[in-house]
Amino acid sequence: MESRFKNAALFGGCVFLCSGIASAQTGTLENPKPQATKSGVGVISGWHCDADRITASIDNRAPIVVPYGSPRGDTRSICGDADNGFALQVNYNLYGEGTHLVQAFADGEKFAETRFEVTTFGLPFLKGKTGTFNLEDFPEVGRSTVVAWEESTQGFQVQGTRNNFGNGLNGEYALQRFSLQTTDEIVHTDQSNIAATGTMTIVNGSMRQSFDLRVNDQRQTVSVQARCDDYGYRLSCVTAGGQRSSVVLVKRNDREVITSSTLYVEGRYVTEIDHWVKTANFAGGTLSAVPASADLPSAFTPIGLGAHEALTRTDRLP
Repeated sequence: MESRFKNAALFGGCVFLCSGIASAQTGTLENPKPQATKSGVGVISGWHCDADRITASIDNRAPIVVPYGSPRGDTRSICGDADNGFALQVNYNLYGEGTHLVQAFADGEKFAETRFEVTTFGLPFLKGKTGTFNLEDFPEVGRSTVVAWEESTQGFQVQGTRNNFGNGLNGEYALQRFSLQTTDEIVHTDQSNIAATGTMTIVNGSMRQSFDLRVNDQRQTVSVQARCDDYGYRLSCVTAGGQRSSVVLVKRNDREVITSSTLYVEGRYVTEIDHWVKTANFAGGTLSAVPASADLPSAFTPIGLGAHEALTRTDRLP
C-alpha cells in the first residue's frame, strides 16, 4: 500500500499536506445503509482516503480491525489514489433481532456511523435447509429471477433469469368458474342455468383453451388457439386473421390463475373472466396443435364471441 501520507510536498524545510489535508478525514460507510434491514452473512464496508488503520464497532462493543486498502477506482478523483476500500465480513444474525448501531473509525477517530435493523429465522445460523424460488417480474416485467438458499451466506443467491412463460405459467389448467359481462347483462356459472367445463394449456407463448358451455338447454363447444407475446401478467395474443387481443393473467398463487379478456362484439364490449386451477406442469417444448397465427383456421372463433353468441341465442337470460 502507498504511504497513507500522500500528496506531500517539501517547501522551505516544512512538510505541507496538499490535497491530503482535505482528504485525510474523507471517508464513508456504505454498508449497511441507514435503516437497512440485514440478515445472514454480509459486510461492513466503505472507503477512506487516509488512515493507517480502520476499525468498526457494533453497539459500542470493542472495535474490530477492518481489512483496509482494497482497490476502489471510483475514489481516485477524491483521494488521489485508489487503495481506499475497507470491508469486514460479519454474520448479522449474531447481533439478534432489532435496531443496531455501527460506527467506523480511522486511526481511532470516528468518521461515520449508521443504524440498521436485523431480522433472523430465530437462529444465529440456519442449517440443513434448501429451497429455490421465483421472483416474478424482476428485474423487469415479463422476466423472472430464480433464487436459491445458500447456507454458507445464510441468504438467497441468484441462479438465473427467464421469461414468465417458463416460470410457473406453463402447464395444463382446468376451468373452475366462467363469467361473461356486457353493458346490460352478467352471466356466470354460479347461476343454475349456466354451466361450463374447460381446459387451458400454456407452453412457451402458445395458448389453447377449450370450453363446453351450457346455457339453459343449449350447449356449445368453444375452442381458442393463439400465439402470445409475454409482457408479464399480460399476454398479447394473435388470433384468427392476425387479430391481436389482450388476455390479462392474474396469478393468485402457484396453482390458480384468473384470465380476463375483452372483445368488441356486435357493437358492444364483452368481458370474459375465467378462474383456472393448474392440473399439470410442462418442463418446456411447444404445442404442436397450436399453429402459427398465419395458419389459424378461418373458422376460428374467439372465446368471448362464441360464448356470447351461445348466450344471446336464448331468450331466458336471467
